[in-house]
Amino acid sequence: MGGVVKEIKTIMLFLLLTISQYSPMIVSGSNSTHQGYSTITHGTIGTAANKYGVYDCNDPAFSFINCPEWLKMNNNNKGKIYGTTVIIDQGLRREQYNFLEENLGDSRYPSIDIIRYLTPKDSSGKSIGKIYGGVGEDNLKYPQVTDNDLEYKYDKDHGVMVSFAFGTLARGAKVIYIPAMTDMGFQDLSRQPAIWEWILNNIDTYDIRVISMSWTIQYLKEINPTDQVPVLLKKIANKGVLLLTSAGNDGKYKGLNQFPYSLDVVKGVGSVDHENRGKAKIAYWNGIPYTYIDPDYYSIKGAFSGSSEEARTNRDGCYNRETPPFCSSYGESLSSVYLNGQVKPNRNDFVMPGNGVPGVKWVQVGFEWVGVSYYTFGTSISTPYLAAAAIIAYTGYVFGYGGYAVYDRGIPLYDFLRQSASLGNGYPDSKMGWGYVTLDSSYMNGYTEGRHDYYQDGGPL
Repeated sequence: MGGVVKEIKTIMLFLLLTISQYSPMIVSGSNSTHQGYSTITHGTIGTAANKYGVYDCNDPAFSFINCPEWLKMNNNNKGKIYGTTVIIDQGLRREQYNFLEENLGDSRYPSIDIIRYLTPKDSSGKSIGKIYGGVGEDNLKYPQVTDNDLEYKYDKDHGVMVSFAFGTLARGAKVIYIPAMTDMGFQDLSRQPAIWEWILNNIDTYDIRVISMSWTIQYLKEINPTDQVPVLLKKIANKGVLLLTSAGNDGKYKGLNQFPYSLDVVKGVGSVDHENRGKAKIAYWNGIPYTYIDPDYYSIKGAFSGSSEEARTNRDGCYNRETPPFCSSYGESLSSVYLNGQVKPNRNDFVMPGNGVPGVKWVQVGFEWVGVSYYTFGTSISTPYLAAAAIIAYTGYVFGYGGYAVYDRGIPLYDFLRQSASLGNGYPDSKMGWGYVTLDSSYMNGYTEGRHDYYQDGGPL
């Protein structure tokens, strides 16, 4: 009954947001991109998202990367996802943790299986503290577990938003969640080896394949690849774990003093526009005003986020990471640069949708906090989308290998993603990297390689 009440409240809140604050502007003859939406309003940042576009994974942001096709494949596999993804982000509220685990009472809703929730014992990160979670659905109850126990900081939704994005595509995937926020902001994990040591020592235990980090911090000193943390990250990558981080949202070149983006073993993720999103404009013909649609004023399908007319005419706005226009950060050129003897490609590695994509925010309705889907932006969302594509590729590999465990085998997930990417057969772009990745291709590339290795290892034809 509680789930039904929560669902009704959520629906009512959607209607309230749509009617009172984000009333759509309908223009005759506009190019409709989704039933019930015009190009003017669909995907507009800050407006309520159609939850069924999330349920069915057919919102334009998800159709752009072939999510419906991937879900059909995964349904044939009974929804199984192999491997574990580590998400390092802001701590979760207890209700947010349960929200991510419990599907809001609807089996179609995105979910993740948080098998471990690790909190540092103290702000120095010298040791790993309490452990929550387990395989299957968890429900953390008060007062046994509080928001403070989960290291929740600030009245923000970044952690649940990132996890929701991942779970939208990789439904039911196993996650190890690590909060990394203090009262002053994200912890300087470049100087805290304990978390990285724990991950390195538990890769085989939990079959860790991907680490998703939707944040960067600025180094206070020059990066030294011989420092303890860079060495640990290199060891983690050498065991076949794909490390991903967001490029940033300020429309600028991402400098080499950013952690973890600047390390050669960590792959940067930018944003691509997934649809043409237009604006109504007024023009005059023989002195008579008329309304027309500029079809790609806010976003240009397939272009790097920040290429639209809105972004080009408001570059100062691009540098504000909190409000539109949204302009993804990027690499400066295709050339490599030397950093203390290491070579770092000076570009993003991939892009994924991040401009007007379904997110979730936490709002209070009466005495309850509920998750509400709305359109948001940022490479913080693009990164877990790519992490999901990577774990999907790994799932394909395992199914290709006959469904057998391959814990001791390093799987080239980066190569699977590149083969699935829009620019994967050409040359990488300084902003787009290898381009955006489609989920069904990621799965099939993994499956094909897994099948090949299975036969090579003596499996029956």
